[in-house]
Amino acid sequence: MAEREEIHVRHKRQLALPAVYVGAIVSPYVYVGLLAIYGAALLLSNKVQKASSDNHSCANNRGWCRKSCDKHEYVDWVHTPVCGDYFCCRPR
Repeated sequence: MAEREEIHVRHKRQLALPAVYVGAIVSPYVYVGLLAIYGAALLLSNKVQKASSDNHSCANNRGWCRKSCDKHEYVDWVHTPVCGDYFCCRPR
C-alpha cells in the first residue's frame, strides 16, 4: 500500500521551469522542447514566448542571438540555451 501512495505522490510533483526561461523569448526548437517537458500552462504562466526564428533578443534584451558573435561581443553561456542553434552575444 505504501508503494502505491509513493507512486501517486511522484506523479503529482510538478517540474519547475529553469529561471533562464522565465519571461524569455526562445527559438522555435527550444519552445517545442519546453512545451513537451513542461506543458503549455506552465509556459504561459511564466510568459515564455516563441520567436519566429533563432535570431532574437536574449539576456533580458541585453544581448542578441547570432550564429557567431561580433568582435565587440562575447558569448553569454548562461543565456545561450534560449537561442536554439545560435549563441547569445552581448557587448563587452
